[in-house]
Amino acid sequence: MPDSNQLNERIVRQLRDMLDAWNVAEQTMKAAERCHGALIEASVNELRYAGRRIMDAMENYEAAVAAPDFEDGEVRGFLTILSEASQFCKRAHHDALDATILYFGTAIEEFEREFGPGLIATHIDEYVEFRSLMRETDELIVQARRNRSQSRDANYAEISERLLPELKRCHQALVGNQVLLTDLYEKKIEAEKRSRRDVWMDRAVGFLTGALIAVIGAILTSALAGSELTEGSARANASFEIERQSGQEN
Repeated sequence: MPDSNQLNERIVRQLRDMLDAWNVAEQTMKAAERCHGALIEASVNELRYAGRRIMDAMENYEAAVAAPDFEDGEVRGFLTILSEASQFCKRAHHDALDATILYFGTAIEEFEREFGPGLIATHIDEYVEFRSLMRETDELIVQARRNRSQSRDANYAEISERLLPELKRCHQALVGNQVLLTDLYEKKIEAEKRSRRDVWMDRAVGFLTGALIAVIGAILTSALAGSELTEGSARANASFEIERQSGQEN
């Protein structure tokens, strides 16, 4: 049977685990709020539930530490309540991460709508990496929701520790180059307008050139026809004059 010191150590360890989970959730929520500029309501609610369970645990603290062993009902109840509080803290952490990832996804889609993926990829090296990181993060979230008991904590830990710092870096690269992208996009639009004007100008010149050639052709054709008619008339008159003179001589 464990002694009271072992029992107290377990209680203290569980309290520390719960406190660590609370601090992680709070830090993640603050980071998410800086991105959104607003509270993450789902996370706030989860921490509120956690706080309620912590208060319930404190009401049973004295009875738990005075219990003779781990099997005592007071101890089991106290540890269960702390475990529930830790789970609420973890859910607050997960909800804050979800909100941050959603924010990044919305931000990159807005950039794509405004400037076009091609322009961004050509001038911002982090764009392709950002897209790849987002796909990897989304897959981890989907897996976590599909297998909550098996992969949820591990997947969100990977998102928080490895992927989130990289996503922030890529997002900052996009935001930091927004003025550059705006300038490049405006130049692109102006170049496209000039190109369209050039195409229409070429078409107009081609049409006018064709029309002019057709008019000149018609004039030349008419002139040639008139010339042939004049020559024919002259030949007919000359033939008639020869015949008349010949008749007079006879």
